[in-house]
Amino acid sequence: MLAAVRSVDRDDLNLFCVALSMIASGNQQVPAQLKDYVVRIFNEAKLIAADVTNANAQVSPEAISLAFDLVEQDDLLTSAQAVDSFDKISPEIANKFLLRVEGVDVRN
Repeated sequence: MLAAVRSVDRDDLNLFCVALSMIASGNQQVPAQLKDYVVRIFNEAKLIAADVTNANAQVSPEAISLAFDLVEQDDLLTSAQAVDSFDKISPEIANKFLLRVEGVDVRN
């Protein structure tokens, strides 16, 4: 059912991936608004992954797209569940999501 609400275009996670790329590469200069955005996307995606009926008009397309990935890969869901604040996103977690979403390993 979640696949039915997934957006077709994976470009919806570009800004999310920019922030994760900054974290994965060790950049500590992430703007506050971008930090808030990333945490909001994680929180919304976790809610949707737990119950698809949480996917409503108020939920961002980015969160729906990320929720699809969380449902497909248990290790991503486990990593996302550990994120309750921006400071909890380690370079390893950021890189794991980048590998899934963009197929890019920022560490290399």
